[in-house]
Amino acid sequence: MMPDPGTPEAPFFTGKDATDTLYTFEKLCKRRGIVSEEDIFEYFPDYCTKHIRWWIQAHPTWKKKDWTAFKIELKFRYRDEDSEHNLFKPEALLALAQKPHTEDAEIRRFLTEFTTISDILCAKDLVYESQCCDWMIRGLPEWLQTKVLKEKYHHFDQYDEKTKTSWLVRKTISLLDERRYLNEKRGAINTDVIKVRPVEIRDTVQPISAEKLDNGATDIRNLSQQMQELSIKVHTIQAAQALQDRRRNPMFGPAVQPTQPTQPTAQLPTQQPTR
Repeated sequence: MMPDPGTPEAPFFTGKDATDTLYTFEKLCKRRGIVSEEDIFEYFPDYCTKHIRWWIQAHPTWKKKDWTAFKIELKFRYRDEDSEHNLFKPEALLALAQKPHTEDAEIRRFLTEFTTISDILCAKDLVYESQCCDWMIRGLPEWLQTKVLKEKYHHFDQYDEKTKTSWLVRKTISLLDERRYLNEKRGAINTDVIKVRPVEIRDTVQPISAEKLDNGATDIRNLSQQMQELSIKVHTIQAAQALQDRRRNPMFGPAVQPTQPTQPTAQLPTQQPTR
């Protein structure tokens, strides 16, 4: 016995997800012992809205009880609201490849979703295997694209046309595993788990004790006295050096100058007066 329409166990078609509804309804009929396509078709309108039921009963396939042809017509009529139809089409596969994927987990999830869609599209001859390979590489980050293209250039011709996408996916996952192993071996830091400790800002300033103030003043006085004594010693040394310097020192005045030998003055002959 089939469950009554409207009960929790019974499917109900409102125009959305036609592919999934037909699949669920056929499985339910077979579990309840209904295997004939004519009987399945006879039950189906009762599990739809009244407007859809009227359309089914007026359709040419209803009179012929052609369940296979009817399923094609139903999927085509409600294709815009069929999530499976919108997902498994070339446009959806290309849109998935155009999204950015940078992190390791994102890339692996992208490869899983991509192969799920591409395998179905290739089986239906909606896309070529070479298209899937090119679109898959487009969805990878730049550093991984370079490595995958290198592998594709050297080894791509060794594989059958129908297995090239799956081989390329396996090679990409292998490169990801290799990169993860090298990062773990080098001790790469996972910035996601780093916790930054907030800086504690104190509102109140601790007062300095009188003892610390006195000790600080004493240290300053001692240091000043030592600097003054050092300055006097340096000044004395400079003055002593200046006395031995034959050049002029602008700080300490003229140094000792060497004495120049005096030249004897020539005496002019005296003229005798004439008498």
